[in-house]
Amino acid sequence: MQPLIRPLFAIFFGILSLSIVAAQDSELSEEEQAMMDRASVAYGTHLANQLSADGIVLLPNKVAEAFQAILDGTTPLADAQTIEATFNDLRKFIAENAGEFPEDAQERASIAYGTTFAQNLATNGVRLNANEFSGAIEAVQKKETPLADETAIEKSFQEIARFVGKKKGFAKISKSAKTGSPYKKENAQFLLDNGEKEGVFWTPTGLQYKVLKEGDGAKPKASDRVEVHYTGKLIDETVFDSSVERGQPITFGLNGVIAGWTEGLQLMSVGSKYRLFIPYDLGYRETGSPPKIPGYATLIFDVELLAINP
Repeated sequence: MQPLIRPLFAIFFGILSLSIVAAQDSELSEEEQAMMDRASVAYGTHLANQLSADGIVLLPNKVAEAFQAILDGTTPLADAQTIEATFNDLRKFIAENAGEFPEDAQERASIAYGTTFAQNLATNGVRLNANEFSGAIEAVQKKETPLADETAIEKSFQEIARFVGKKKGFAKISKSAKTGSPYKKENAQFLLDNGEKEGVFWTPTGLQYKVLKEGDGAKPKASDRVEVHYTGKLIDETVFDSSVERGQPITFGLNGVIAGWTEGLQLMSVGSKYRLFIPYDLGYRETGSPPKIPGYATLIFDVELLAINP
């Protein structure tokens, strides 16, 4: 079940759907709570901007009520079947350009959006403030100054994506660190320790990255060919491959390399240089790539994205 969402929300919900971690009951730090408060305003503003462009009006008090019911763990104000029917009606309204949004549909739409957003977010440990979320919606609908601009909205999306990525990535690697050979455990523990360092971010798959230089070019898709310079190391700093040392960048298709590269390069813009920390299951897995890369090895790549080639 998906609400009617455009690219930013679609990307965000795609991140959430990668895997599920029951994190609703974990305590938030003051910094994380401040992040949630910012996100409440950002999500409410962005949702209202999207819906207003299609003539859809919500009742902020009903949005807040539906949202809070999910946060409180009480019975949702609408079940999945009702919500899906509501979204189908909204799609029909938009497709037919039906004029003024009917009052009898406003309450159903408000409950559907409040319930769906709260469920998607809270399932992943993202617990927004229902009143701030609905207040941001109200500000947009009353044509008041939005409580968050596009820059703040994009920043909040990035913050929450990284928050979810760390929770899920940490859980995955923690599990890996408890079983297997000493070398496997050592490489997993390296990632757990590394993930606590300043400037290192997780994704839900367990991939970690650090931005060494941020570019301003386009970002590649998995189907693209890219030109890069790179140096690859093991956790003991042994260099196993380097286009930099050869003095010749390499071009390859992103869908034909290890999974950590396919994922990591799509985070980068042309002109960027990132350090990727790749767990074994996104690299050369249990077998490694003899003789230089053992099985279960964590890989560290400094990668500079030079170009996207057709």
